[in-house]
Amino acid sequence: MYGKKEIILLAAISLGMVNGLSNQGCAPTTRQSMIAIPPPISVVADSIGMVSVTRFQSDIVPGTVIGAHHVGILEENKSDYYAQGSVTQEMGALYRKAAEQELSAAGYAVAKSSTSSVFGSEEDETWKAKFLIGATFTDINLNTYAQYGKQRTDVSVKLKWELFCRETQKVIYDKKSMGTSSIPLIDPNPLVIAVRNSFKFVLADTTFVQAVRKNSSSVNTNLDLPELPMKISTFEDSLLTVEQIVGKSIPSVLAVKTARGHGSGFLVGDSGLIITNYHVIENNTKVTILLYDGSEVTALTVRIDPQNDIALLRIDGKIDSLKCLPLCLDATTRVGQEVIAIGAPLSLALSHTVSKGIVSGIREVEKRRLIQTDVAINPGNSGGPIINMRGRVIGIATLKVSGTGIEGLGFAIPIDEALSHLNVKVMK
Repeated sequence: MYGKKEIILLAAISLGMVNGLSNQGCAPTTRQSMIAIPPPISVVADSIGMVSVTRFQSDIVPGTVIGAHHVGILEENKSDYYAQGSVTQEMGALYRKAAEQELSAAGYAVAKSSTSSVFGSEEDETWKAKFLIGATFTDINLNTYAQYGKQRTDVSVKLKWELFCRETQKVIYDKKSMGTSSIPLIDPNPLVIAVRNSFKFVLADTTFVQAVRKNSSSVNTNLDLPELPMKISTFEDSLLTVEQIVGKSIPSVLAVKTARGHGSGFLVGDSGLIITNYHVIENNTKVTILLYDGSEVTALTVRIDPQNDIALLRIDGKIDSLKCLPLCLDATTRVGQEVIAIGAPLSLALSHTVSKGIVSGIREVEKRRLIQTDVAINPGNSGGPIINMRGRVIGIATLKVSGTGIEGLGFAIPIDEALSHLNVKVMK
């Protein structure tokens, strides 16, 4: 039988969100009935994007009674367990590991995290993940029992699971599911088991699998389209100052507006062609373009490649005053090179914001080559140009990895590969 001090310790260890004891009245005794768990739907890792399990949080009001410790044959309530309202780092790591194991068993490619690898942050792959999974505790019921030398822990949890796609910057799936567990010990393990069992219902849900597969489609929508000729701007092949680059480039950088929000884009062809990210325009065939002088024009969608997150637009009408940006198409980008980003981070009021950094690396993520940079990339920067010190565009800003302890981790699609995916032939 456990004493008062031992029960306090158990509660703190097991939930990471429980504290306090009370002898005020009796909480109802709840024996958990085990729910039949369906088998997961297996997938082939090479056919879907990499997944990362992120964080667990609690929506349970602090101070809520979530169960009790019972003793004797009558299971008399000796102490209540209260919700603390947060998930500790230690328990979060255990939940994350359980979810990662279930994903791997179902065939998913799981990004190694600093907590799941023996090499810690040196082998952290979460930045590669196309999909992020997290969960929120909405209800917990924890009851422990001790009588005549026998012990038992019963747990049930309800969680809301969410799947986030980095390319579309949207939650593409959510589900509430229950998980239960019961073991003949007073031990923290049942809570982890209950979370694991709750997640198994997600992996058995056809809607979850369809959401992942749909957003992992490797179909290039432009393979059957005819080659599109595009005349590009000439340039002086000499190093420029930041001020010179900004002065030449900023009028050609545009804000792209839709009903859902905004992103950035830039002129790449002399016939009003604009390149941006697919997730900026999504299924819109017509968008609004905000020019540097504050005026607005309409642009029509010409070609899209959702898999590589690229879209090509054309201004509806002729604007002689606009010039396209020079492009770097000779694969001369090197680690350590200084670069500049221009875009509309966070708000249209901040359109044509300029930031400076370096090329931090050339990476391969899910068979795609990406330019890693520490230049500031924030929501709204997506689709904007990354420009080298010769004033030539080397890439399209597409992704920033953010999180606790993560700084300066952004990615860009190489401009030559973007045009190739869109089946655009460059003519000088």
